[in-house]
Amino acid sequence: MKKIKELIFIIYTLIAGCSANDVLVNKMILRNGRYFISNDTHVPYTGTALSKFDTGKLSEKTSFINGVPNGKWLAYGYNGEVIQSGTYKPRLLKSLDIETIKQIIRINICTTIEGNQNFIVLYLVSNNGEEFDIEKKAPLFNIILEKLKQQGITIRNDLVDKIRIVKTEI
Repeated sequence: MKKIKELIFIIYTLIAGCSANDVLVNKMILRNGRYFISNDTHVPYTGTALSKFDTGKLSEKTSFINGVPNGKWLAYGYNGEVIQSGTYKPRLLKSLDIETIKQIIRINICTTIEGNQNFIVLYLVSNNGEEFDIEKKAPLFNIILEKLKQQGITIRNDLVDKIRIVKTEI
């Protein structure tokens, strides 16, 4: 019995100790549309980063590759339950200057599952500092989808909830 208690203590200590090494999204540095773990780092972050509620509980877990949200992500409720999940799929763009939207460096296709609903949010990451949403009813919405199609990026239009012009996807 004593060995089992020691083993449980060691496992608990290892698990608790890992939290000190967590990479937190709000502590990361954003440069040119990519995340870094510090100003001293010249290599964009690859790994999993966490977001937490004010209470310290986990609110989101996101995978990054080369400083860009890429792959699976999970969003948690206040009781630790998964409330949303999805996948980021970033793509570089050749050129996408549309009307007033300039300096788009990539698109990130974010597929989301929430309950029994599936939808897509398209993040157009821009270096120009402006951030705004383009709703489905706006004429610009279909223009952007057509321009993406011309670049070989085909998306099910019926699943696209909105297009967001952002500095970063997170």
